[in-house]
Amino acid sequence: MVKLPPKYANASEVLPRKLMSQLRRYFEGGLLWVPSETAPPRVRDREARDREIAEARKRGSSLRELAEKYLLTEERIRQIVRKQKMT
Repeated sequence: MVKLPPKYANASEVLPRKLMSQLRRYFEGGLLWVPSETAPPRVRDREARDREIAEARKRGSSLRELAEKYLLTEERIRQIVRKQKMT
């Protein structure tokens, strides 16, 4: 089983002190999203992505596989598949 990294982390626990000082010059407190460098290429649009997800699920892809591929939670994949069945 692939171990997924945590969704949220305290920056002071994972970043070097010097980098934290530099970061504070630009962003003082709050939540900051850092996109993954390994994120898949942008899907043409959300509807197309959702259709791709629903089709892959029909072909047997697991919720976990789809969640990892599209950087979504398994619950969000379930919602998308459910919504696509209704359309």
